[in-house]
Amino acid sequence: MRKLILSLAASFTVAPAVVAQESAADIMDAMQTRQAARMNGIDGFFLRETTGIPNTPDAFIYMEAVKDGGKTIGFRHVNPGEATKRALGPVGDYYAMGGIGMLAALGLATGELGADYGDISQGFFDMSRGAGWALHQLPEEQKEAVRQGDRDLRELGGAAAIASVISAEGHDAHLLFADGLNKTQVDDGVEYTIKSAALMIDKQRDIPLGMRVDGIAKSKKRTEPFFIQRVDRKHRFLKTLSGADTTMLIPHETEMTLGLPNLNEKDLKELAKARKDLAKARKDFEENRDQLRSLPPAQQEQFTRMMQGALEQAERQIRLLENKMTMQITKTVVDARVGSLQQYEKWLEEQLQNTSLIGAN
Repeated sequence: MRKLILSLAASFTVAPAVVAQESAADIMDAMQTRQAARMNGIDGFFLRETTGIPNTPDAFIYMEAVKDGGKTIGFRHVNPGEATKRALGPVGDYYAMGGIGMLAALGLATGELGADYGDISQGFFDMSRGAGWALHQLPEEQKEAVRQGDRDLRELGGAAAIASVISAEGHDAHLLFADGLNKTQVDDGVEYTIKSAALMIDKQRDIPLGMRVDGIAKSKKRTEPFFIQRVDRKHRFLKTLSGADTTMLIPHETEMTLGLPNLNEKDLKELAKARKDLAKARKDFEENRDQLRSLPPAQQEQFTRMMQGALEQAERQIRLLENKMTMQITKTVVDARVGSLQQYEKWLEEQLQNTSLIGAN
């Protein structure tokens, strides 16, 4: 699951200029080609994001370009320890509790105190595992994940079709849809298989607006559906330190929704019972439909209301239990600038001196 999710997530990092093509594969290929062109020359950038949870500190994150064949294909989240060493040179270890290191200890350079998602190019899978997951990888592992994501995105384009043109966030968008993917990853004893994926691409602005993947999670004890959904809004150009626009567009508001089979055994039993009750109520309704017709109108109405009430009650119970499986966060970019790790360190100091750690959550 991770590889395909990473590839889909990576498509949201920048806004490539896509021209309407004959097939989904053409659109994907053009998107990635122009994406690389727009990322060209940007070796890294840093973000300040709200965590999505009220009264929690903002996250201060550094993203570094990942290259393949000399071309930038995405960005990775540089962990605070690595950032400190590289920003300060050989003395970095001695200052690990200052600057970036202090933020890391507080969870501010990782987002771990906040929305519990990873970063702009690896966010979906991290929502289910915690922000620290990506940061505990070695740099080369992170880079390979981005490269694999780029390859998988091309594969998705080959499997997808242009389903229709829809309205998304007030814009016309191509809806690309791929079914029968059967992409499987095993994590912590759970086998995740992605069955389908959908991607919305703005026709006029040529940027991704949203995505969703649906699949099945299978463990020894149970098999449950899961979904991952993302909607991006308020796209703006990434800026230089002086405030000038670059060629990269990034979303300044992102809503992520994750539906995973994480119910406990008690909830699972209740969910199974609720589904069974709903099936029985529907069956009873159909079996008694003919008998109802023989009753006087007043009694027909009374029994119909009773049966419909039983159906609605069972449906409500199922929705209540299924909602326990859903996690939703909305992150907002407060500031985003192009710069080096050394500039990131200086920017952090200015941010902490001039503003509260808690932004407009």
